[in-house]
Amino acid sequence: MSRPLTRIGMALVAGGTALAVCVLAIPPAVGVLWGGARYRGVVGTELKQLAERTVVYDNRGRVIGRLGLEDRASVRLSDVSPLLIQAVLTTEDRNFYENAGVDVQAVARAFFRNVDAGSVSQGGSTITQQLVKNRLFDAPQRTLARKVREAALALRLDAEWPKNKILEEYLNTVYFGQGSYGVRSAAERFFGVQPSRLDLAQSALLAGLIQNPEGDNPFSHPEEALGRRAEVLRSMREQGLITEAEEQYARLVPLPTTKPPADLDR
Repeated sequence: MSRPLTRIGMALVAGGTALAVCVLAIPPAVGVLWGGARYRGVVGTELKQLAERTVVYDNRGRVIGRLGLEDRASVRLSDVSPLLIQAVLTTEDRNFYENAGVDVQAVARAFFRNVDAGSVSQGGSTITQQLVKNRLFDAPQRTLARKVREAALALRLDAEWPKNKILEEYLNTVYFGQGSYGVRSAAERFFGVQPSRLDLAQSALLAGLIQNPEGDNPFSHPEEALGRRAEVLRSMREQGLITEAEEQYARLVPLPTTKPPADLDR
């Protein structure tokens, strides 16, 4: 049995009874998932290239403008603060380094909530699934068929790429709001620092923005931003990543107040 098929088999077993109920309820979706595991293409080569900014300098080496459709400049994972990485994993995919690209138990929980809601309100998406969604699909959809397809491709990508490469691509892809695409742009625009210099409070704020970058925007919705940051800090403390004293200190740090422009210079 090939490696991808072995990984999906292990994922199915890990899901236990909850997943068995899902399998009985949505057999067509299981067919798509299994078909994705058997897919012979290379998912990683199909990911859309990221749009990055162009920085314009004068003859003295001073920045005089930034041009482009999106304010993004890619950064290596080794140049990102470990605090930001921990905060993102805490909020977006706690089992990132253990799962096969799909968190079966999270999908099962989301499935039951979606059944209760009568629609696809939650997806249980891993970081790998989010990367696939953002870099392979143009139009956003919240349908069961789309979710299953994303999961199938995420299984393939997880088998192709090392975990750190997936995480690096994800951090360079996601939108943090206020015209900030990727973690380097967010660190520079929100706090005026490089991503390697992000502290705990800054990291928790940025990690919390990924799910709702507009609704938790610290400049237009400061109360929501404070609440979301507190949620991230609490989760980090509950997982033993920070102490209670560190959590309480970070919660007292003021939010950024210098609002960056929403767009680049054109």
